[in-house]
Amino acid sequence: MATLTWRGHVLLGLVFVVALALRLANWWGQWQHNPFFESPIMDEQRHHEWAQLIASGVGMGPRPFFRAPLYYYLLGGLYAVFGVNIALARLLGCLLGAATCYLVARLGVALGGLGVGLLAGLLMAFYWPLIYFDNLLLTVGLEVFLDVLLLLLLLRVATGDLASRGGEGGSLRWLLAAGVVWGLSAITRPNVLAFAPGVALWLWLGMPRGVPAWRKLLGLLVLAVGAAAAILPVTIRNRVVGGEWVLIATNGGVNFYIGNNPRSDGIAAIVPGTRPDWQGGYEDTHRIPELELGRKLSEGEVSRYWRDRAVAWIRAEPLAWLKLTLHKFRLFWSPVEIGNNQSISFFARLSPISAIYWIGFPVLACPAVAGIALVGRRWRTWALPVLFLLLYMGSVVLFFCPARYRLPIVPVLALLAAQGAIRLVEALRTRRAKPVLAYVAVMGLIVAFLFTNPPERAMFERKSDGLAHVNLGVLYGLRAREDPQQFEPAIQHLQKALELRPDDVTARIALGSCYALARRMAEAGEQFRLAVAHQPEYADSHLYLARYLEVTGQPEEAGQHYRQAVQLAPARPDIRCELANILIKRGSIAEAEEQYRTAAWLAPDYPEALTGLAWIHERNGQIPEARRLLQRALEAARSAGNAQLAQQIEARLRQYEQRP
Repeated sequence: MATLTWRGHVLLGLVFVVALALRLANWWGQWQHNPFFESPIMDEQRHHEWAQLIASGVGMGPRPFFRAPLYYYLLGGLYAVFGVNIALARLLGCLLGAATCYLVARLGVALGGLGVGLLAGLLMAFYWPLIYFDNLLLTVGLEVFLDVLLLLLLLRVATGDLASRGGEGGSLRWLLAAGVVWGLSAITRPNVLAFAPGVALWLWLGMPRGVPAWRKLLGLLVLAVGAAAAILPVTIRNRVVGGEWVLIATNGGVNFYIGNNPRSDGIAAIVPGTRPDWQGGYEDTHRIPELELGRKLSEGEVSRYWRDRAVAWIRAEPLAWLKLTLHKFRLFWSPVEIGNNQSISFFARLSPISAIYWIGFPVLACPAVAGIALVGRRWRTWALPVLFLLLYMGSVVLFFCPARYRLPIVPVLALLAAQGAIRLVEALRTRRAKPVLAYVAVMGLIVAFLFTNPPERAMFERKSDGLAHVNLGVLYGLRAREDPQQFEPAIQHLQKALELRPDDVTARIALGSCYALARRMAEAGEQFRLAVAHQPEYADSHLYLARYLEVTGQPEEAGQHYRQAVQLAPARPDIRCELANILIKRGSIAEAEEQYRTAAWLAPDYPEALTGLAWIHERNGQIPEARRLLQRALEAARSAGNAQLAQQIEARLRQYEQRP
């Protein structure tokens, strides 16, 4: 383990300063130019909302964690101390990212000396996808920080540096600390547990010679105890509040099916046949198996249902699965930054600092893989980060491969690229041809592989920019409900989205909704009909057309499309309730009651289903039962934050009180 001089400490400190300056510049640019800075969507929005629940003392409710909890609990702690402040939360992400760059530099010093550490730290500091993601309310910044810290602690323990200062007890204490960091990383994103065989192998082979086998086993045990100390509180909490044993989170089965089904593209994080928004998708993945099995399921049972469906498909179609897995492997090494709910390149360009975004994945990955050829006799030391890269990559390819999921291996790429560059310069200076030729040969192969990987850049960027315009159009459309002047930018963004993505049914539905809110009904109807024409198998296409037809006085055709929507998405209580409403208008009371009851079974606290059933009971003269259902509906509406519906229910309850 290299010892840093005062000059070395100053140079590595400058890595932190440079990294922080770049991230602060991006933070400011995004604040000034990105409409989503203060209005997070999808995963960012969910983390922000969960953090507010935690900060307020409400907590996460009586069920096991759906996602690994550490990040949004830390965010909740921040909100509890400083108040809900998105700008501050993003700023702290920038600080964490700069600290990660410093740790990478320290790890580089340990692996290859000051030159390797300084270059690796600067590569991380200027790596633009990391600058971009450090500004987001996502788990990935915390993941990368903890993973690099884990590698640094393991390397220092195994090289004997800490053991030489504190003896065997000192080494074990640091192994315990490494285990705790590992566990903390796992409760940020469980993929890091896939590193377990690599840790065991490397500690066994990487310990200094002469270390007895019993001590290696003791070290592994201490490491495992440290990891368990961080994970067990989450497991116990899941058991206590949810009544079932869940190690960390229950989204594993759903995610496994997303990445391993006959319609998977290796990118989209959506279960086929479910809604694309976060809450809608979550509800659908629970209600679909419940409707199929005819009973309510626990969170763990839902996860197992989707896992078993994926396994069944793999067993039935092993060649198709292998082909999909190879496709995902190539996506992992794609030269483009693949987003799963936001366009990375589009929104990164909104910051003026993007003019210096030169170092991206290809610039780092190509020299990194070539750098493996120059590891030479230090292969035992370099085996640790390389094993992490391989095993973590496998854990991602097993699921699906948007760009942010590969960020935890980027520090390893930076380290390999740095050491390769330093060793290449040494080989050139000493005129050693073999290492130079090996480096050039591997570089040529990886460049050829990387730049033939999907997706095709021009087409992908066109669709990616189109998705950005969809998201902006939806945002301005929501704002237009309070400020009608926002309709025009909303419509412009959605029209631009359809130029870039003409088959995007979400954009058509959003554009039709904007036209309808702006009272441009003919244009709204045209878009809704086009949505059905483009994707007749998509339930929302029929749902929005049905709503339009109902509003414009075409109840017969509206009912047909409501029925079609129910057939396509039988597990959605909202569609069933809307079908029931129009059935009542047409006098089909018995059929409407059946739809309400099914909706209430699917979602026992769905207020629209409860109010519908209350109306049925009231009509039949069953006033006490109607009152009971309305009380439940009122509580559900208040819990959902639906103030308008709550007021309507309260008015109906007051009518009951006024009756003799």
